[in-house]
Amino acid sequence: MRHACKSSLIEVPFAPNRTPREQITTAIAKLPPLPCERHPHELRPVDTELIIRKALYHAYPDHTQPYRVEFSATCDRCTSCPHSDVDHDIEVEDCPVGVVRLFDRDQSIRDERGRPLVKRFGSHRLVADQSVQDQFHAWLATGAEFRCAKSKELLHRRNARMFLPFASWRIFPEYAPCLACALERLGIPPDEARATFENLVPDPPVLREFVDVCRAYAAAPKGVLFLLGNTGTGKTHLAIAILRELLRRRVSGLRFIKHRHFLAQHWHALRPVPFGEEAPVSPLASCQQSSVLIYDDFNDNTDHCRASENVLLDLFEIRNGYFRPSIITANVSRSELEVALGSRLYDRLRRVTYAVLEFGFASKRPSLNADYLKRTQADKQD
Repeated sequence: MRHACKSSLIEVPFAPNRTPREQITTAIAKLPPLPCERHPHELRPVDTELIIRKALYHAYPDHTQPYRVEFSATCDRCTSCPHSDVDHDIEVEDCPVGVVRLFDRDQSIRDERGRPLVKRFGSHRLVADQSVQDQFHAWLATGAEFRCAKSKELLHRRNARMFLPFASWRIFPEYAPCLACALERLGIPPDEARATFENLVPDPPVLREFVDVCRAYAAAPKGVLFLLGNTGTGKTHLAIAILRELLRRRVSGLRFIKHRHFLAQHWHALRPVPFGEEAPVSPLASCQQSSVLIYDDFNDNTDHCRASENVLLDLFEIRNGYFRPSIITANVSRSELEVALGSRLYDRLRRVTYAVLEFGFASKRPSLNADYLKRTQADKQD
């Protein structure tokens, strides 16, 4: 294997007996992660799947068609069809013969009596998890590929060959996007975008169990996950950690919005605007359609008008009806949830609940004051 430099081309000899994934993964195994320019504390790992996908589609510099490997097999003629040179043009239609004419010269493979032999061809795209040799053997094992098209007689195979598309892989390092940058694009400020499952302080110990539930939800989101309880107890931290994991797995269509911002933006969008000005867009439709919604910082809805309850009903009825998972963090206890949501919305959400985690302990923010002040200057310099 030859490396030009840390960020340039890597050449790996093509091995037909190994899968592309195995070859490429081995070649890039020692590439170090790359720090984000905006967030040096965030390390961007090598994006193995993207490298494999681009390598299979030889996407450098600008190709979009996948690599293909060619197979051929030479077979004896069948015993049923005419095989004289006079009938050669007919045989190409009925009992195909591998004849190639170049400047009136016959380039076919012939038997001992000088008659052209039947030749079969196969073309297959390279796939990540199957070696070319395995593809070749699978093609040879398909007996239907080597039957006479007219008589259906199975043809005896004399030899077979495979033609590789290239001599070596040409790989360029690719890195996963910075997760902190992606979280900030979702509207999460830098301080909260640092949240991970690993840096949540498990105090009290019940938070370890909550982390396990949230990890399981991030692995397969479904239904509604409720994170309920006092402010400053880690609810939003865990919701963002779930978002981070979904972003790491390249889940698209994610949405994060705070309850007060959702209502304010929705009602603002319904106000009349002066002629010639573009009307603002309500977040309702995008929140209804998002693949996973984090609805953060819900509070007691009893002080709001019934119209607000109806808007939330519209939001979650659509999401529940189309099986779109949601995470709701709320500063209420489990016993207060029905009153806060309203009976109609509570009843609908109860049917699709994945889990209810209740954070019934005191705020942890005062103990994090020193850490925040310590990071303030460093983050400004970044």
